[in-house]
Amino acid sequence: MYVFIKAIGEMLIGQLSRDLSVSIIRPYIITSTIREPFSSWIKVISHINRLAIGYGKGKIPYFVGDPELVI
Repeated sequence: MYVFIKAIGEMLIGQLSRDLSVSIIRPYIITSTIREPFSSWIKVISHINRLAIGYGKGKIPYFVGDPELVI
């Protein structure tokens, strides 16, 4: 379903952009859900899920980064 909707969106942007330069940027972080629309909506263990699970289990005690960075 994701690939189908992505393709439709790209075709729509291609048709509507006319003479404009357009860049399509796909988000790197696609993750599953806890509740909505339903539990495990995307059934993968993505990179961000691995970090969250590792941190929650205490296997990753901290993250190195810029504390001023807005994510």
